[in-house]
Amino acid sequence: MSVQNFQVDTSDYLGFKYEEYLNELMALAMSKPSDYYDIRAKTLKALKQVVIKAIYDEYYQLLTTRPLVGTGGAGQPRALIPNYPQQKASQFSLAASKTINEILNSALDIILPANHLDVAKMKLTQKSEADKIQ
Repeated sequence: MSVQNFQVDTSDYLGFKYEEYLNELMALAMSKPSDYYDIRAKTLKALKQVVIKAIYDEYYQLLTTRPLVGTGGAGQPRALIPNYPQQKASQFSLAASKTINEILNSALDIILPANHLDVAKMKLTQKSEADKIQ
């Protein structure tokens, strides 16, 4: 019989480590804005080049050339490959990539806001919410 642990790390739940991160981020953004925007640009480029390309490729292959799981092995039926029309597969894959791009932008705005002044606003909001709890 497994034992469930329902304890919560309060510092994680209340966002203390994230708050420390925001403090460091705000200090960098205020003292060296060009470094802040350089880090943001490089992070954005690196993630988008990897994630968006991977999403596009994954869906494109799934729809066109990837054999279905469990087909084509010894004693199994021939490999079943979707062969969806390439132009339609490309359209679908681009739409999926666009959606993931929007989600990725939202995540990046949490860790590296586009406007460094947003960091200060986020900090004040968190402090206000923490004060309400006490």
